[in-house]
Amino acid sequence: MRQTKGFSLIELMIVIAILGILASVATNSYRNYVIKSDRTEAQATLVKIADAQETYYLDNNQYATTAQLGNGYTNTTDAGWSFAIALTNGNQTFTATATRTDDTDCPTMTITSGSSLGTGSWNNDSSCD
Repeated sequence: MRQTKGFSLIELMIVIAILGILASVATNSYRNYVIKSDRTEAQATLVKIADAQETYYLDNNQYATTAQLGNGYTNTTDAGWSFAIALTNGNQTFTATATRTDDTDCPTMTITSGSSLGTGSWNNDSSCD
């Protein structure tokens, strides 16, 4: 009998199937890592907004509008989060909201006046952490 060298088509297909499964698992894991990283960036920006609002309140006895805080706190980030600030009660309370439409588990996060800095209401949902 003559012995052939190389791989059979079945062996090659098995290797390709295994590589495909590994690639899909790696891609999903990487995507989840990126989403969590983007959420952390949005949470940090919300805390910066709250900190800037408290500083403004100490000087002016009211919270700042979006224009008064400046674009540094309200621009859309590279991660796709957009930020908005809503004032109520005669500018005595605020709610800062981060919104991202392509994050289905955690599309919005908020922090309000009176919150301890760093502990905003990330929708009261652990999926936002």
